Amino acid sequence: MKSVIRYPAFGVFLTLSLGSVAFAQSPSAPDVVHFVSSGAFPSPLANHDITSAIGAFTEVEKKFHTKIDVNDMANGPTAMAALLGGSVDFLVTSGNAFSRAAVQGQPVVAVMMLSQGFTGTMIAPKKLESRGTGLAALKKWNGGTWGVASVGGIAEFGARRAAEDAGLTWTDQNVVYTGSSQASAAGVAAERLDIGGPDDWTSATVVANDQAFVVINLSDLKGDTDWDKMIGWVLAVRKETAEKYPDLTKAMVEAELKGLLRSQQLKHNAPAALALYTNEGKNVSPKAFAIYWALNVPSYESVTGFITPAAMQASTGILRALNAIKPDQELPPQAFDNSFVQAAYKDLNLPLPKSE
Repeated sequence: MKSVIRYPAFGVFLTLSLGSVAFAQSPSAPDVVHFVSSGAFPSPLANHDITSAIGAFTEVEKKFHTKIDVNDMANGPTAMAALLGGSVDFLVTSGNAFSRAAVQGQPVVAVMMLSQGFTGTMIAPKKLESRGTGLAALKKWNGGTWGVASVGGIAEFGARRAAEDAGLTWTDQNVVYTGSSQASAAGVAAERLDIGGPDDWTSATVVANDQAFVVINLSDLKGDTDWDKMIGWVLAVRKETAEKYPDLTKAMVEAELKGLLRSQQLKHNAPAALALYTNEGKNVSPKAFAIYWALNVPSYESVTGFITPAAMQASTGILRALNAIKPDQELPPQAFDNSFVQAAYKDLNLPLPKSE
């Protein structure tokens, strides 16, 4: 593999493993492996599309004599319910969605981290671009009309945290709950909102149409452990699946690791990344994708696949701030298993990231 990827430091990972996994000598898998990404194209990481495009899933299919059925589910709770119900075998889902299930004692395990940190964007009407960008410039929107999708949702959390980090008081802002990311973006584009917090892809589309500009990319915020160390997107399986099909689980993690490394190689080459989206990418604006791709680079450029104690701690803080878990609840360590990622590094002859 011709790779110049640097493997950054990460926390001690062996403490998170469920234990040593004894991988079977002969591959075994169900006739059809149901793989779902929680979210529509493009995802916060070019996860299964790039993984598929480079042939990583095809290799798994040939090795295990199976068929990998790849689908998207836009609704996160529905996707998690499908995983828990057994109709989905492997699920790419947000760290928050996974963590909620883990805290509730659901029989799920995260076997790889695909991205890290808070992802989100604050955009404003194009006519306000002279106000500038970045956290310091955010002060110029004090007292304005802020649009977020829902009360207490992740978009409001991101906007509120950004405002407070800029020295603003959230209750001093005129907050409008739009109902969706698309409505927030439309409100900014129509200049009904002074600033809004849609998802990155929706933001990229209106920015590409010159209807808005990016005030701040929340993925860029560093220094606050809640922001830049929280668990982003993970590959999750039922514990039963990981135990029954350890070789298959390892192979799926290995495929995702190949996709992650390719994404990192292409982090400054959006056209090449878009070209790998052989299906959905045909109808995507290259300009919008380039904006989107750049917004997401901070969330995966330093990710190794391992789920660190620092990421677990940061995610716990986020969940508490969202009132998603009780103040005395913690993420169960047994819900995170790094042994499959460790095995994937070994099989691919890649050096393990150095511990801190």
